[in-house]
Amino acid sequence: MDQLQAEIHTQEANIKALRARIDSEQIEPKVFEVTDVTTAMRTQDGALAAYNPAVYSAYQRLVQYASFFRYAKNNNSANWRRTIANVSVQPSVKTPTAWEREQR
Repeated sequence: MDQLQAEIHTQEANIKALRARIDSEQIEPKVFEVTDVTTAMRTQDGALAAYNPAVYSAYQRLVQYASFFRYAKNNNSANWRRTIANVSVQPSVKTPTAWEREQR
């Protein structure tokens, strides 16, 4: 019983340390500019649009939304924080990363 209590105490200390670490870390991810990739995308802009217009359109929309949200966050941070606090994704869906192909 003493060994089990010691193990529980050790695990609780580990959990406490992890919680402290999570709380102290930056909430938002760090963003690194990848200039080589950005330049390559810009030079191939027309080719990408011609190759797959639907995907290119989705890519453009994503970039436009990202730009708008960065603008809103930088220019009105109080409302941004309030808005983000009220955002919830329903239902919570786990995105599949792999699946088995049907045998033909």
